[in-house]
Amino acid sequence: MTSAQFPPPLPPGPPAPVQPGPPTQPGGTAQPGSTVLATIALSVGIVAFLFGWVTILGGLLGIAGIILGVCAIRAGRARVRSIIALCLSGVALLCNLILAVILIVTLANVANNADFADILDSIDPN
Repeated sequence: MTSAQFPPPLPPGPPAPVQPGPPTQPGGTAQPGSTVLATIALSVGIVAFLFGWVTILGGLLGIAGIILGVCAIRAGRARVRSIIALCLSGVALLCNLILAVILIVTLANVANNADFADILDSIDPN
């Protein structure tokens, strides 16, 4: 084949447009892991809200959700998810504390009740 069969090469064109990067905070660069942290905080907050009536589990999940929510807010991105996680975890922890107080007061009243002592005496065969 001869070079007469092929057209001459094209001149180089203009450079390709540059894609914009992720949005940045006013004081620095964006942190890519902060949305993951906010999503985890939201997930823990939802589970804590659903299990807030379980005394120990709801309390521990509420505390974990609050810590993760605060860390996600400080990370900067996905603030709405972080705030929702913080609110759900706080409500779960508050409900858990209220239920724990009600449970302790109820058990103390039942233990001091004379009828309860009579029932326990009637169960014990000795």
